[in-house]
Amino acid sequence: MRARDLLMEQNVAVDSARREAEMAICARNDFLAVMNHEMRTPMHAIIALSSVLLETKLTSEQRLMIETVLKSSNLLAVLINNVLDLSKLEDGSFELEIANFNLHAIFREVKDTGCGISPQDLPHIFTKFAHSRISANKASNGSGLGLAICRRFVSLMEGQIWLESEGIGKGCTATFIVKLGICDPSGNLQQILQT
Repeated sequence: MRARDLLMEQNVAVDSARREAEMAICARNDFLAVMNHEMRTPMHAIIALSSVLLETKLTSEQRLMIETVLKSSNLLAVLINNVLDLSKLEDGSFELEIANFNLHAIFREVKDTGCGISPQDLPHIFTKFAHSRISANKASNGSGLGLAICRRFVSLMEGQIWLESEGIGKGCTATFIVKLGICDPSGNLQQILQT
């Protein structure tokens, strides 16, 4: 009897802890969604006004400062979106949208002119906030979220992703396999393919 009562108490405690964790996740996601919206609005204003300023007559020093503001604002906007996406991916509330897209255009964009990745960093590079050893010594433009998010997206599409690198300064190749549909000329989804 005592063991049964103890087991029931433990089950109640586990259930209560699970509900509290779910409520905390919901509160965090609500907060991130509101903050994302609140930060995005002024960020878009900074980006737009910086772009307009670049079209005016500026000294070379002023132009350099405005370009820095614009670049930093764009990086911050990407980081804001990445944090919200990662939060949704982690709690399972992110849903993939089935839509037509131009595969060739995506391949022309997928390109990166980064410095490459040290082979010893490859096992950790898909971890949140991971940076390669070289970026720890140099100014890095990345947030350390991009590849973690890529892995989650690929996983949602029942695929795999991996990196191959010849080392720092030589670049690296990201390869992924996902299931995609093929659309006929009328835009209807026909079958699943792997790319």
